[in-house]
Amino acid sequence: MSDQVSWMVYATNWLFFLYFAVLFVERIQSVVRSFRKGKPFADGLGRYMYGLTFVSMAGTLVLLLWKNWAMFAGLFTNSASLYERIDFAWLSIAVGCLLFCGMVHTEYTIPGLQFGAYGALAVAMILRTVEQIGAGQRPLEAWITFAFILAYSMAIPVVYPSEIAHKKVFHIVEAAVSFCMVIVFTLMLAGMFGLSLISPFWPGFMIFALAGDIAVLSMRWKEYVNSFVLIFLVLSVGLWIAGMVVGV
Repeated sequence: MSDQVSWMVYATNWLFFLYFAVLFVERIQSVVRSFRKGKPFADGLGRYMYGLTFVSMAGTLVLLLWKNWAMFAGLFTNSASLYERIDFAWLSIAVGCLLFCGMVHTEYTIPGLQFGAYGALAVAMILRTVEQIGAGQRPLEAWITFAFILAYSMAIPVVYPSEIAHKKVFHIVEAAVSFCMVIVFTLMLAGMFGLSLISPFWPGFMIFALAGDIAVLSMRWKEYVNSFVLIFLVLSVGLWIAGMVVGV
C-alpha cells in the first residue's frame, strides 16, 4: 500500500487552503480600511455586517486550529498517514463559517479576490466529484449534484445596503435569507466531502431558496435587479428538477 495520497486529494487540500487564505486577506483588508476611513458601526446594518465578519473569522480560526490543523501540514507532504488526520467534512464546515462574512458587502470589498477564493473552492469540488465517480458513483448523478450545489451557492444573496422604502425590513429579510442559505450550502458541501446528514436535493432547501430569493429580488426590484442571483436561482431550479429525474 502506498504511503502517499493521490494528487487529487493533495490538490484539494491546497485548494481549500487557498480559499481560506485569499478570503481571509480580502476580509481583513476590507475591515481595516473601513475602520480607518469611517464608522462601520454607525447603523444597525453596519453593526450586523461587521459584527458577523468578526464572529465568522474568529469562528473559522477556531475550527481550523481545533479540527483542521493537519490541513497546514498537508500543504508540504502527501503522506497518507498525515492525510488520515485531515477531515475534509470539517474543513467544509469551516468553509461555511468563513462564507458568512463573504456574503456581506462591507466597505472596500474586492470582488475579484472573493471570486478567486470561490473559484479555488469550486475546483476542489470538481476534484471531489471526479473522486466520487472513480469510487463508483454514477457520473450523471455526480455531475448534476456538483452543478446543483455550485449553482445554489451562487444563488445566495450578498447583503447590500439599500435605500428603498422600508429598507430596514428589507435588510432583515436579506440578512436572514443569506444567513440561512449559507447554512444550507455548508450542509451540502460537508455532505459532498463525507458528512452525509441530509440530501442536497431535499425539497425544503429548494423551496426556501425560491421563497427567500424571490422575496429579496422583488423587494429591491425597482432599485436594482440582481441578475446574478436570478440566473443562478433559475439554474438551481433546473438542476434540482434534473436531479429528481435521474433519481439522485
